Amino acid sequence: MSFHYVMKPWGLKAGQAGLLVSSGLIGFLIGAAVHGLIAERIRRRVTLLGGLCVASIFALMTSILGASFWPFCIIRFLTGLGLTAWS
Repeated sequence: MSFHYVMKPWGLKAGQAGLLVSSGLIGFLIGAAVHGLIAERIRRRVTLLGGLCVASIFALMTSILGASFWPFCIIRFLTGLGLTAWS
């Protein structure tokens, strides 16, 4: 994602643009640490399907609700949590 396309319309500073881009990766990082623990307690297939549902729902919510900076960052973070199931 090239963040300079949203810097001007949303009036973001460079640090905010960096957070915008990295919010999904932060969710991926935290999800990777937790996903293995969850998969060991319940079946891996269940966690894979759950991650697919979470990632799909929040990817759709990004296009619907991600019209400003903080909602976009939060939804990308939650999408990153769901994407971890495939790692």
